[in-house]
Amino acid sequence: MALIVVLFSVATLCIGILVPVYSDEVVMSWARGRLFAEGGNLVSLFPQCGESFVSSTPLLLWPAAALYSLVFGNLSPFGIRLIGVVLGFLWFGGLAYLCSRTFQQRKDALTWFGAMCAVGFLGVLPFVWVLARTENVLILCLLVLTSLAIVSRPCSRSYIKALAIVVTSALMFYVHPKALFFLPFVVIAACFVLRGANSILKYAVPLVIVAMAAQSVITARFQMQCTDAPQVKLAFSHSVLPLSLLFDSPVAFFKSGLSNVFSMPSRVVQHLLFANTYQSGWLPPMQTSELVGFVNSFIEWIAKLVITGAVCGGLLKFSVGGLRRYITTSGWLAMGLSVGLIANAFLYNAWHFYGAQQVIAIALVIGLLIFSDVMLLPSVLTMIRGLGVLLMATALVSLTILNSKMVPELYRSATSERYPPPNQPLSVPHLNQEQHFETIRALAKQCGFPASGAKNLVVDHMTYFAFSGLRQPIHIAYVSEYAYGGDLINGKLVPFLKQLGSSGAIGSCTYMSPQFHSLPQAELNGYCCVAFDEGLRGDQVSRRGLEN
Repeated sequence: MALIVVLFSVATLCIGILVPVYSDEVVMSWARGRLFAEGGNLVSLFPQCGESFVSSTPLLLWPAAALYSLVFGNLSPFGIRLIGVVLGFLWFGGLAYLCSRTFQQRKDALTWFGAMCAVGFLGVLPFVWVLARTENVLILCLLVLTSLAIVSRPCSRSYIKALAIVVTSALMFYVHPKALFFLPFVVIAACFVLRGANSILKYAVPLVIVAMAAQSVITARFQMQCTDAPQVKLAFSHSVLPLSLLFDSPVAFFKSGLSNVFSMPSRVVQHLLFANTYQSGWLPPMQTSELVGFVNSFIEWIAKLVITGAVCGGLLKFSVGGLRRYITTSGWLAMGLSVGLIANAFLYNAWHFYGAQQVIAIALVIGLLIFSDVMLLPSVLTMIRGLGVLLMATALVSLTILNSKMVPELYRSATSERYPPPNQPLSVPHLNQEQHFETIRALAKQCGFPASGAKNLVVDHMTYFAFSGLRQPIHIAYVSEYAYGGDLINGKLVPFLKQLGSSGAIGSCTYMSPQFHSLPQAELNGYCCVAFDEGLRGDQVSRRGLEN
C-alpha cells in the first residue's frame, strides 16, 4: 500500500502543473528576485512607504539575493508553476533520502515514506506543494540542514559542508522573516555538521549565521516601518502579535500568544479540508458531498494529531534525553524545529492556506527525527502499523476525490481566455499566457507604454510579465483600494504615481482603481490601461479603447 500511495502522490504532484499561478507567487518572485534587474537594489512592494521602497542590498544578503534572483528573476507564469512543481519534488525527494538513511531496511524506509506522503497529500494540500512561494524554499532549506546534520561524518570535507550551511542559511533568512524562528535550529544543525572540524569553522560559521539572521531582521524592519503610510503599517501589525505589547501588558501578551499556540492546529487544518470555496479563490470552487464531509473528518483528526504529536514529541524526546544526560543528534534537531514552530505560532495571529504546508512539512521531519533512534515494543509497532494502514487508506480516498473533482476545473482555469479566470480573482491562466501577452502588448501600444525599460509602471500579476526590463514596477493592488492603498485614497493615488514618474497603469479592468475613472482609458479583452502622460491623454486614447 505504501508504494501505491507514493506513486499516486508523484502523479498528483505532476498534475499540480495545472494549478493557476496565485498572485502571491508572482509578488514573492517580484519582491525577492529582482536584484540584477534593479542594479543591486532591493525594491519593496510599497512605494507609499517612502525611503524603504528602494534600498541598497546589505552585503550579508547579497549571496542569497543573487542566488534567488538567478532562479526566480526571469520566470514566466508557466515557469513559476514549473519551479513550484520542482520544489515539491525536491522536498519529497529529500524526505525519501532521509528515510533511506534513517532506516536500514528498504521496506521500513518505504513504509515510513509512504506514511509521510499520506499525511502530506491529505485534502487539498497536494496543490499547495506546487506553489512557488518562499515557504517552499524555507522548508527545503530546513530539510537540507536536517539531512546534513544527520548524515554528516566528523572530520570529512569540513569546508564544503561549512559553505553548504552558510549558503542554505543565507537563503533561508533572505526569503522569509519566519526563518528567524528557526535560528536556534540552524545553529544546532551547524554545530553537528561541523563537529570534528577545526576551531575556526566551528565558531565562525555560527557567528556568520547569527549575523545573517540579524541583518535580515534589520532589513525587514526597515522595509516594514512605513512611517509615510500608517495604513500599510497597520496592516502589517494585524498579522503578528506586537512585541510592544510585552512591555505595555505582559499578561495580555502571553495570554494572546498562548491562545495562538493552542489554536494553531485548528487554524492550519481548516485550510487542508475540501470545501465549496477556498481562501482568496486560490483553487476553483468544488461541489462537496456527505462522502467528502466524512473524509474531511478523518483528515482533520489525522492532521491535528500529526501537528500536536510532532511538537510535543520533539520536546519530550529532548527532555527525556536531558534527564538521561544523553541527548542524541535527532533529539537536539527535533527540539529546535519544535521550538521554531511554537515561536512561529505564538507570534502569528493568522494562518493562511499556504501556511499549512510549512507546518505539516516541519511536523513530518520532526516525526521522522522522533522515531529515528527509538526501539519500540512489538505491541506498539503493531498499533502503529494499524494506524498506518488507516492513514494510507484515507490518503488514497482523499487523492481520488481531489483529482476527480479538481483536475477538469484546474485545466479550464489554467487555459482560460479570461483574466482573472472565473471564480479565481487572484490567479493567472499560465497555460494560455502567450495569448494574454499579445493582448497586453497591443493595449500597451495604445496607451504609449514602451515594451521595454519602463520605470514605475503600474501593473498587476499578469501584465507584469508582458514587459521586459521593467524598473521599479508597482503592483496595482498594493497602491489601490483593492488591497493596500488605504493611504492613497480620496484622489491621492494619481498625483502620487505621477510624482514617481509613472507613465500609467495597465492591468485587469477589475483591479483598476476608481480614481482612474476620471482619466481616459483604453480597454481590450478585459484589460484596461490608463496613461498619466499629458501628451497621451484626450479623446485619442478614449476612442481607441472604445473601438476595441
